[in-house]
Amino acid sequence: MLVKSKEPAVMKLGIIAYSKIADEPEAAAKLAAKDTEDIVRFLFARITKSDDVEVEKWCLLAVARLALATEFSNKMAAMDKIPIIIAKAQGGGV
Repeated sequence: MLVKSKEPAVMKLGIIAYSKIADEPEAAAKLAAKDTEDIVRFLFARITKSDDVEVEKWCLLAVARLALATEFSNKMAAMDKIPIIIAKAQGGGV
C-alpha cells in the first residue's frame, strides 16, 4: 500500500522497504510470484517517470533483486523492459 501512495515521501519509503524486503531471495521469489505483470508495470512506470533519483534507484534495485526469480525475469523480458535497464545502466534517460 505504501508504494502506491500519492504522497511522494510515503511512496519513496514504501519502495525502499519493498526493495529491502526483496533483498532476501526467498522473499523476492514470493513477491515476484504474486501479480508479476502488475509489479513489472508499477516499478518500470516509476523508473521511467519519476523525477526523484532515489525513487528510480530503489526501483531499479527492486527489479534487480526480483529478477533473480525466474518468473519475474521472464515476465520482464516478455514485456520488453530489458532495454530500459540497459539505457539506465548507460546513464541515459528513457
